[in-house]
Order: sequence, then C-alpha cells, then structure tokens
Amino acid sequence: MRFKLKALTDIWTGGVKDKEHLHLTGIRGSIRWWYEALVRAYGGYACDPTDKDHRCKLQHSDLRNRLKEHNNDLQKALNDLICPACQFFGCTGWSAKFALRITDASGKEITTSIKRGLLFELSFIPKKIFTETEENLLKKTIKLIVEYGAIGGRTVLKPSENKDKNKLSYRKKNHLDYGIIAYQDGYEIDRTGNLILKKPPDKNNYPDWPNLRYFWFIKGAYIDRKGFNKIINNVSLSSFLKGRIGESKKIFSFHGQTSCEANRVRRCFGYVRNEEELDIIKGKIKDICKIKDNQILAWETIQNEL
Repeated sequence: MRFKLKALTDIWTGGVKDKEHLHLTGIRGSIRWWYEALVRAYGGYACDPTDKDHRCKLQHSDLRNRLKEHNNDLQKALNDLICPACQFFGCTGWSAKFALRITDASGKEITTSIKRGLLFELSFIPKKIFTETEENLLKKTIKLIVEYGAIGGRTVLKPSENKDKNKLSYRKKNHLDYGIIAYQDGYEIDRTGNLILKKPPDKNNYPDWPNLRYFWFIKGAYIDRKGFNKIINNVSLSSFLKGRIGESKKIFSFHGQTSCEANRVRRCFGYVRNEEELDIIKGKIKDICKIKDNQILAWETIQNEL
C-alpha cells in the first residue's frame, strides 16, 4: 500500500545527535499511535506498547495451542492472543506485517529528515498478508493524519501569542509547527466503510489511552500558548491535559505560519478520557478561545469522513 504525500512542515522523527537522519521508528510509532486510537474507537482492544505491564507478547507455545483449538485458523488464534495493532505493527514474538519505506518523487529512498515542501511516498510493503480490516484501518489512519492530525515528534510545541515568534525567521525555534502533511496534487485517500471491532472479554482499554471517541478537532483555527494555559488552569482535568515526564500533553495546536504553502493549515486537536470530560473541554475551548460550537468536530462527525 502506497500513499502519495507532501510535507507542509518539517517532520521530526527523533534523534538528538543525528537529527538530520530519517528515523523510520519515529514515523512508524506515530502512525501506530493513531491506529491504536482508531481500533479503540471502533470497539476493539489495543494495548499500550510502551507499558511493559500492558503490552502484548506472543508465546509460540500459546500460539500452537490456539491453532489446535481453532483448526489451524491463524487469524482466530492471533485474535485470542495479541491485539489488532500488534498483529499489524508487531510485538515480542510476532514480527510486523510490513516493511516501511519512504521514497522521494524519483523513487529514491529517503534517509535524511523530511523537510517542508518535500513530495514523498509512504509505502507499506507486505511481509505477511494484510486482512481487509487492516487495509481499511491503515487507510483511515493516514487519512486522519493528513486531514485532521499530525505525524512524528515535536507536535506538542505551542504557538506563541506573539505571531513573530511563530515564524521560521525567529531566532528561537520552540514555536514552529512540525508534522503537518497533505496529499500530493491529484491524489486523495477514498473514504472506507465503518468498522465494528470486538475486544476479548478479558481485555479492557485503560481510560488514559487515546481513543478517537474522546478526541476533538478544530480546522482553520488554533489555540496559542496563552489560550492553552487558560484552558488547562480552568478545568478539573488539568493534570491529565498537562501531561508529565514521559507522558505527552493532550492538546496539540498548529498555527500554519511555517507551512510551505500560501494556504496555511491551521488546526488543533486533543483528547480526554470520557464523554463527560469531552463536554467540559469543548465548553472551555468555546468560552476561552471564542471558537464556535460547529467548529469543534468529534468522533460522530469524523468517522463519517474516514
């Protein structure tokens, strides 16, 4: 599966010492994060691969036993043992179903960091057979990132209320946008049908894990640092939204001033843990940032666009 994309901003993929090198693990991890959030929204279970106590691990002895129980039906055996995200992206004891490759417009593999304005192709080269559900989930994931989200690292940097500080020319680079991508001209990912996933009876998604059902999105506007601080200081879920060491903030905002195109992409999004918190955060965004109610999009709208 191949996706023809364009970087509107630089994409940060990690690496402090070798930041000019393209780290595919950063791209893969970011895509997986969105994929997991979709799996949970569609009713499935997706583990947290960063948590040693809650990540999947496939024991070959367990797989053999389940294959016997299911008359050698590998898919049914896997469904019993590891989550859909691990089935596709891999986990201990089970390799990923694909090799990730990123190439430029000439077909040459990209090994340096992706800069704003670059046309590139994101390829998922099958190493194992993709199921129809996996293909649809992947299409939805990339479509979601392009049209509503962001990819890679440094996406939690907050726009400054001083617009000059958001510019590429400003001496400090701590308010730049990262990870905003678009479709190449003439290319688009078609919408796929809605999915219904089932989670094993012994598995539950933890409330803190990202779930698209509790995301909000705003297109054409952004929240600056001052607005962000007002929001998190005026709601009961402040500590969750702020994040902590080793845990990301839960509000992401992009001012569009570093976009390589004249038609700047301004957007913001974030997530909470349940419907009640979603109503609270939407109310605060409307009051503090003067965002209209119909500008704040949630799962019931987003799922019909993917």
